[in-house]
Amino acid sequence: MNVHSALKKAEEFERKGSHAEALKIYRSIVTLYPGNKQALAAIKSLGEQPEPTKNAPINEVDLTQSDVDRLVLLIENQELDLAYKETTQLVASFPNSEILYYLLGTVLEEKGEFQAAVNAYQKAISLKPAYVYAYHNLGNLFISRGLTRDAIPFFQTAIRIDPKFIDPYCNLANALNQLGEYDQAIESANGALAINTDSAEIWNNLGIAYNGIGETERAIDALERALTIQPNIAQAYCNLGGIYGSRKEFERALDYYQRAVALDSHYYAAVGGLVSILRSLGRVEEGLLCEQRGFGVITFDYNAGVQIEDL
Repeated sequence: MNVHSALKKAEEFERKGSHAEALKIYRSIVTLYPGNKQALAAIKSLGEQPEPTKNAPINEVDLTQSDVDRLVLLIENQELDLAYKETTQLVASFPNSEILYYLLGTVLEEKGEFQAAVNAYQKAISLKPAYVYAYHNLGNLFISRGLTRDAIPFFQTAIRIDPKFIDPYCNLANALNQLGEYDQAIESANGALAINTDSAEIWNNLGIAYNGIGETERAIDALERALTIQPNIAQAYCNLGGIYGSRKEFERALDYYQRAVALDSHYYAAVGGLVSILRSLGRVEEGLLCEQRGFGVITFDYNAGVQIEDL
C-alpha cells in the first residue's frame, strides 16, 4: 500500500470512529516517513501521545520495531538531541540498517545540519538503492536550502522507483514552477492527478503552471478546484488575486488577497498584492496601513514582484 492509499484508509477509520486503527496506520506511515506532515498532524489530533521515557534502554541484541518507534516518537516530539544520541548509538550497533540512517538524516535535517543530513540519506540509499523516501527527503532538503535545480533529480528518481507515490510529483511540480519550467510542471502535476484528483496542493501547482504559460482561464479553474478541496490555502487565494490583478479586475483581486492575508498575515506576497490593489483602487491610506507592518516594509508591483526589507 502506498502512502496516499494508507492515508485514505486511516481517514476512513477515523470517520467510522475507529481511532485506534487509524492511529496504527498513521504511526506506520510516520515510521517509514517521519516527515509526513499529514500523518503527524493526524496523530496529534487523535489525542495526546505518551512521552518517550528518557532513560529507556536501547536493545543491544536486535534492532526491533519498538526501537524504531521510539526514535520516531522522539522526532515527533522534537526531542532532537536525544533522538540524535540514540540514533547514532543504534547506528554503531547496526551499521547496515538503512532505516536508521534514514531516521538519522531526518534528525539532522530537523537540526539544520544540511551536509550531515545529505550524507545520512545517501548512506541509507547505498544500503537500499530503491529507498524512495530517502530520495524524496533529499529533494525536499535541497529545496529548503534554495538548491531547487539540484533537488529535481531526487524527485525524478523517487517517481521512477514508485510511480504511485504522489508526493514526489507534487514537489517536482513545485520545483519546476519555481524555475519557470511550466510545461514540465504541468506534466508532473498531471502525473500526480492520475494518482489522486483530490489533492489541493497539486491543483494549486497546476494553476501556477498554467498561469505561467498564459493560460489564465485554466489556471483559474485549477486554483478554484484547489480551494474547493481545501478552502484554507492562502497561496491559492494569492495566486487568484495576482491573476485578477493583472487583468485589472481589482475588486475581485482585492477579495482574494484579503482572504489570503486573513489566513496568513505574514504572507509577504499576499500582503504586497493587497497593498498594490488598494492603491489601484485609490484607497491609499489603507494601503499604507497594510504596508507598514511590524514584520517589515513591503513594496510591490506586477513587473518587479515583492521586495521586503525587514525592520
